[in-house]
Amino acid sequence: MAHAFSPASAVIGLVATLFAATGARAQDSAHWAGHGLDCSTLLGVCATRWNQIEVSRPFAPDAPWEIAMIDQAVPGARLVFGSHRDGEPGLVFEAETGWRFDGHAGRAVLIDRDKATILLARLVAQHDRRSTLTVEISGRAVNSIIDAPRLGDELGWIDRRQGRGEVRRQAGPPRFASPGPVELVEDARRLADPNAAISDLPERVRVAHRRLGRHCVEAMGAPDAPGAPPAGVRAVQAIWLGHGESAFVVFCRMRGGVPTSRLYRASSGAAYADIRPVPVPVWSAATRRTASTLDLPGEVHVWSTMAQITHQWQDGRCELTQRLRLVDRQPRLVLVTGARCPSADGRTLTDREAAATLFQEAPTRR
Repeated sequence: MAHAFSPASAVIGLVATLFAATGARAQDSAHWAGHGLDCSTLLGVCATRWNQIEVSRPFAPDAPWEIAMIDQAVPGARLVFGSHRDGEPGLVFEAETGWRFDGHAGRAVLIDRDKATILLARLVAQHDRRSTLTVEISGRAVNSIIDAPRLGDELGWIDRRQGRGEVRRQAGPPRFASPGPVELVEDARRLADPNAAISDLPERVRVAHRRLGRHCVEAMGAPDAPGAPPAGVRAVQAIWLGHGESAFVVFCRMRGGVPTSRLYRASSGAAYADIRPVPVPVWSAATRRTASTLDLPGEVHVWSTMAQITHQWQDGRCELTQRLRLVDRQPRLVLVTGARCPSADGRTLTDREAAATLFQEAPTRR
């Protein structure tokens, strides 16, 4: 079930001062941070993500594939996609005519239909070979590697989930493309850095965290203090939901050896107004039920396109992974998996290499 981390993660890290990549874990693909594969009938979309590149398609029967770059573009930049084949010319996407920011901060969607269709075919055909993405602006160029060896298989999985048989995959701009909140792009890029600190939060969000999560701030102390985030646990992450809505996951404290975070919701775009903590439903291995709490346990990863929060933590002997979807501004539990968890009768323990599904919400359309 689990895939190995992509080598592109290390390459992207070399240019993290300008551009960064983040991601999420999904039920059908167990990548953390760099990769995700998921469908949501609640949101009406399926998507796959390989580090900095994301390919998605709505459920509408005539909808084209959409290709987006995550936290790579800057306003006015030129995106140049190199080929994995020697001698094959690159594909150039100019700002506004070839790509534009959509409603999610930091997400640049390709809007040149013909070039995007060619690019999608090239990415599927490259398999385990690699191509390049170059971001050019003001005489500077930043390069990264595109490594998506199983993209074709995952697009086929989406075809089956959506009941579509593709002969030639057509890409195109979103049906409702919008300029997007360019003023939030710098916030998105800064918070996409895995090493981002609480001090990197937008000022109003940082002030709200100090006020609403006072015991979290008191527990943090110095970076090397017992209450600070352990190595590998991200201090801050942002979820850009579009339509002027955003959410922030901020590390709070350690509880029983488990890191916990707070989820805040904000509205009104760049003003970050109406900031408030959001309770989350958390599964208990002992009771096999959920309870609402402000403490989001474990290692957390977010995926804005899927409005998704995935987190993994240890509950006794049970290793739990939980997926939440932010719907109508509230977190909705859609999946819990666990390994080495008590069985339904509470007496025996199951040890499995692959996690067992403990809870999955029946899909419903909006």
